[in-house]
Amino acid sequence: MIDQMRPPRTQLPALTGLRAVAAYSVLLAHCIAATYASNQFALGMAMRLAYFGMSLFFVLSGFVIDYNYGDRLQSSRGLGLFFLARFARLYPLYAIVVLLDIPKKLYVASAEILIAYTTMTQSWVNMEEVFVPYTWSISTEWFFYVAFAVIVPFLALISRPTKVFIIYLVVTVVLFFCVFLGRATLTGLFAPWLDHGPASSLFWLWLTYYSPCIRIFEFGVGLLVSKIYKSGKPKINLPLTVLAAIWCIGIIFAGGSLTNTIAGNYLSNFVYAPALAVIVLYVCRANRVAKIFAMPAFVFLGEISYSVYLLQVYGRTAAISLIGDTIFGLLLTLFFVSVIATLSFFLIEIPAKFVIKGVFGRMLPGPQKSPALDV
Repeated sequence: MIDQMRPPRTQLPALTGLRAVAAYSVLLAHCIAATYASNQFALGMAMRLAYFGMSLFFVLSGFVIDYNYGDRLQSSRGLGLFFLARFARLYPLYAIVVLLDIPKKLYVASAEILIAYTTMTQSWVNMEEVFVPYTWSISTEWFFYVAFAVIVPFLALISRPTKVFIIYLVVTVVLFFCVFLGRATLTGLFAPWLDHGPASSLFWLWLTYYSPCIRIFEFGVGLLVSKIYKSGKPKINLPLTVLAAIWCIGIIFAGGSLTNTIAGNYLSNFVYAPALAVIVLYVCRANRVAKIFAMPAFVFLGEISYSVYLLQVYGRTAAISLIGDTIFGLLLTLFFVSVIATLSFFLIEIPAKFVIKGVFGRMLPGPQKSPALDV
């Protein structure tokens, strides 16, 4: 059946609400880290909260991408619409934020760095430390979309997603353990090739945090959770979901140093993922928790979450300039960022998506009556 004939998927607004949790977790983490930089417990908690937010982003991304596009990429037009929709979603605001930062750092703006940022591939090659460093996640997300287009035919072959998911988790944990044990060897082999001076992170930090080669395993969790949800089983109950939430909260507030341990190195990208799979599956169902995250306020904050993430520095700068780097500055930051993100959503994100898909959608091959794919 061709793409245009497929019925639209049931909307899952609670997942948009969860996206708000992810965005504001990262924002709050950055604020806490800046405000309480001398407090080691607060700093550690902030780092783990940011790790949680990013992991939730990537798991949700995998779920939503497969849920909305998994059976729509059979034709060249379907594939074109997929990339057009995702480009229109990511690139306009990303480009504005990066362009605003370039004049401040022209002294390190080599041709290869500019090409990497223009193509959103900076995290692929460890060049993410130049213009707006936190845009590394946008680059990583772009990698996921390319990977999804390649593996989607294989995903269609999965008939028992729950069994595959369990095997996937076991294999991934074993793989991470092997990577950790081979740290010295991997660093020696690849670090020289991925060192671009001030543009690069340390190799091990890049590999275990920024690199899409590692972060794609979270995206894979989301893909498989989508398959499980569409299969209709298993049904996740509330007690299991509460345990998953306790696991995440416990890690966020755990004390002590985890530096150079297996847990510490992979806390940033997979420790939360299995628990998040349980939470996402539960929130997809009709229940009281889903109703909370599907409330209009949560959904709206989820809609503006991309602007919240990319424009956080402007809200924080405005708040700190008014009342200083205090707890009140932190609260004012949350307010300012939300206001700025709302304006950006309506004045930049929506118009840019409309124009890009309207102009370039006509250039794609195939029938022109197909609605533009979007998430």
